[in-house]
Amino acid sequence: MTDLRARLLDAAIALMTDGEEPTLRAVARRAGVSAMAPYRHFIDRDALVDAAAVSGLYLLKAALRGGADGPIVGIVRFAIARPVVARLLLDTPAGRAGLDDLLGGAEPARTQRLALVFGLVRLVLAGDGERALAAVRTGGAGGGDA
Repeated sequence: MTDLRARLLDAAIALMTDGEEPTLRAVARRAGVSAMAPYRHFIDRDALVDAAAVSGLYLLKAALRGGADGPIVGIVRFAIARPVVARLLLDTPAGRAGLDDLLGGAEPARTQRLALVFGLVRLVLAGDGERALAAVRTGGAGGGDA
């Protein structure tokens, strides 16, 4: 990833964290580059947001490495720490596909784990992260990291 592309993705996530819309112009302004610079890497806002979701998947994978709690607890912890990135993972096609791939496994268990993760992360995004963690730790959210 080029330095400019990384700066643009960081700027997009920072804007979303601040509750602002990540338009290409706003991202350019936040990154301190010309208004046309984002167009070298992204055709439109949707492409930028999808790329931010993919970048978020790399952050999530790095956060899960070496985690002793298992992937579902790790994903919930990540969502608590990085709610904007977690929202990108749930709300973009690239993010959902990445989560599906990350959870892996055979059907129907993979689909059940994915539904569990979506529900728990939505709980975190609604402001109830501790409840989500408690549910997955006690198995009250469908059996933990099954």
